[in-house]
Amino acid sequence: MTRTRSPQRRGTRGFLISTLQALSYTTLLLSATAHADAMLDEARQLLESDRGTAAYDLLAGQLEQRAGDPDYDYLLALAALEADKPAHAVFALERVLAQRPDDGPALLALGRAHYLMGEDVAARHSFRRAAQQPLTTAHRATLDRYLSAIDRRAARSRHHLTGHIELAAGHDSNINSATDDTTAYIPLYGVPVTLTEGSTSEDDNFLRLRGAVDYAGPLSSTTRLLLGGRADLRRHDSHDEYDTDTFDVYAGVRWLQGRNSYGVTLQAQQFDVDGETNRELGGLSLQWNHTLDARNHLSAFMRHAALRYPDQKSRDVDQNSLGATWSHAFDAPGKPLFYAGGYIGTDREQDRAHPEYGQKFYGLRVGGDYSLHEKLGLTGLLVWHDGKRDSNDPFFLKRRHDQILDLTLGLHYRFSEHVSIQPQLHHTRNDSNISVYDYDRNQFQIALRYDFK
Repeated sequence: MTRTRSPQRRGTRGFLISTLQALSYTTLLLSATAHADAMLDEARQLLESDRGTAAYDLLAGQLEQRAGDPDYDYLLALAALEADKPAHAVFALERVLAQRPDDGPALLALGRAHYLMGEDVAARHSFRRAAQQPLTTAHRATLDRYLSAIDRRAARSRHHLTGHIELAAGHDSNINSATDDTTAYIPLYGVPVTLTEGSTSEDDNFLRLRGAVDYAGPLSSTTRLLLGGRADLRRHDSHDEYDTDTFDVYAGVRWLQGRNSYGVTLQAQQFDVDGETNRELGGLSLQWNHTLDARNHLSAFMRHAALRYPDQKSRDVDQNSLGATWSHAFDAPGKPLFYAGGYIGTDREQDRAHPEYGQKFYGLRVGGDYSLHEKLGLTGLLVWHDGKRDSNDPFFLKRRHDQILDLTLGLHYRFSEHVSIQPQLHHTRNDSNISVYDYDRNQFQIALRYDFK
């Protein structure tokens, strides 16, 4: 005899099965959500550790599944910005703003993305929208930096004439960059030699007049014409035979492309001593500048220069060099700016009878600027240069090797937008393996400067 189940028991069993299925689905959903949240947490940690590319790779793997989740899309956009993918950041941020149109940090990030793509009008629009929303102090500082960067970039698209004139007085402990020694052993002669006047260091007071003019004007929406000149006139109190004049002129073209700019510059220089031309220089340089973000910049150069000595043709060389510099503006009181770079190069002698003038060299540069308060700033620059000649010196019978340390420290106090006073200390130490080229030099000057722009 077949037993029939009661409707009540069938209903209870169905309810239990449905409940278990719902719990199962809920557990799977919670597990997936927990996994997703763990992924976002990991991405945040990577971004905080300056590993933007790794964060982007982690998040991009879930794009098909997670696109449309504003928390996911926002982190994806930040990672894309750090991974140098601003276009990907724009797409992600547009999805965020479709759901949260008044999201201040998302609008700020969108402005950054447009800025990095060279789209300044769109960037400024996003930044202005972001400024109307609640933002943290750090976010507002970032917004101000980018708006300032946009203003500077916009200024480059107009005719721009700048320059300065500077009058300085100071003292130089070694105006001829010579040794303190009065005698030197000359291996070629095999005897010590008494050094003549002019071959040993001389100190003196000096007056200095410097000026510069720079012009930048548009050739097209992305191309700039650059023209300029420099003059540096120095007169000594007692030793006018060491009076110097330096004149520079240059002309160049710069192309702007998004976050990059490329330049070609021609330069001519004349250096006179005691009214006579000591050296002439003609050069061609290629430059590249890249904006990483509003606080970080990279630059690099390649340069060829012909150095000619009208009265000492044996010293003529062709110089080839290349180098790079990174600069960083800190988000901190005093607006500290730091930069560091290096260079390498060669001097190729033009007179084969004098190979001792050929050399290989390299160097490092580290500098910075710090605002002590609104009108007073501190600057510093340290340069280390190493140069080794390609052949033996004919008198000292060995290859000359110089290691030069240059340290410059200065203050600048601004009376107004145009007028400032600038005390400066400059120390040079040349450590040479040939005694007559080994020297120390200290220069101190106070300059009154007028800037026009």
